[in-house]
Amino acid sequence: MNINYTVKIASPDDIEKYYDTRIKNESDNEYLPHQKQKRLHSAKSKTAVFFYGYLDGEMICQASAAVSTKDPYVQNKEHIMSEKCAYLFNFLTEKKYRGKGYFSKLYSYMENALREMGFEHLSLGVEPEDTENKERYKAYGFTELLYEGYEEFDGMRIDVEYYRKSLK
Repeated sequence: MNINYTVKIASPDDIEKYYDTRIKNESDNEYLPHQKQKRLHSAKSKTAVFFYGYLDGEMICQASAAVSTKDPYVQNKEHIMSEKCAYLFNFLTEKKYRGKGYFSKLYSYMENALREMGFEHLSLGVEPEDTENKERYKAYGFTELLYEGYEEFDGMRIDVEYYRKSLK
């Protein structure tokens, strides 16, 4: 892994810069402006925390955590979140950086930060047929099936299995 790799909690300015770049580069993606507004709202209201990994100043991976059941964008929150259980979402690593340990370092940072914030459990969702990510999440300790449901976003409806892990 490159020594010029850093991870941090993203500020609203970081989020705005990231989405402005994506909107410019993916002008045909009609959902990006709405995603930008949702992320900024959650960051500013402190109902979610966004974690970015930077290589030589370029954001190459990210993960997010809903830290309040008051976050209006989390679906099925009554089943997957609590005062002591944060919900993880929006895992992404740019393709050319996958498999090189960058996300693992970001995930470790995120988990430690959430533990320091007082969370005792983490949950996340995965599509039932996504066996590759289910195995990856199982290796991270997400083994307890919490709930099976679905989510609707960006004009789609997807089935989701939600898993939980303990931070204790």
